[in-house]
Amino acid sequence: MSLAAIMPLRDLASGKSRLRPILPDAWRQALLIALARRVLDALVESGVATRVALIAPDPAIMARVSENRTVETLHQCDQGLNAALDVATQWAQSHAAEALLVLPADLPRITPAAIRMLVAGIPPAPAVCLASDQIGDGTNALLVAPPGSMPWCFGAASFARHSTEARQRGLALATCDLPEFACDLDTPADLRDLALHWSGAVDLWRATQAIDPTFPLDLAAMLVAQEVLP
Repeated sequence: MSLAAIMPLRDLASGKSRLRPILPDAWRQALLIALARRVLDALVESGVATRVALIAPDPAIMARVSENRTVETLHQCDQGLNAALDVATQWAQSHAAEALLVLPADLPRITPAAIRMLVAGIPPAPAVCLASDQIGDGTNALLVAPPGSMPWCFGAASFARHSTEARQRGLALATCDLPEFACDLDTPADLRDLALHWSGAVDLWRATQAIDPTFPLDLAAMLVAQEVLP
């Protein structure tokens, strides 16, 4: 199956804005870049996609994330994720891709193996495979074959909305329940859980520190000092 993969990015100023109360802007932006690079590297290493692209309204963040990586970049003219993915659909169709994978840039625990398992789990086309967030509300990965088979419904309750759209259009529907997809990083609580419970957190902090040397490796201690952690 010829598969194209797209990773949408927010601009540096607005990305991960809910972390502003606990992270200075420079740290927040460095973390955003390091996290996106981690997801992109896992995607490329998985080998599932014949083409990989980033899409964002700001070329600067695409340049920072794709540094020394061979990926395509698409410019997002309209506001909003769903509008960006309409552009990605046209890109995938223009390259005769049989499927399009949408992978968010904020999945710290993602691995190449998990991505391969999601792709292997999609039924024969026309079909869609979804992965939800931890509470079953958001969509943390979406694979649709062929591209353009259903509209994009990212936003509130997107997992249920994507599932409904797939069924109404007669697409075979599968879900991927791997924890690597369920864990995302949006809120101070997410950052707290990563700092306390994820063995790979220090690797992400090191990658962030390589971008901004002032970023603390002992992030848990900093969060305790800010009373984010008990």
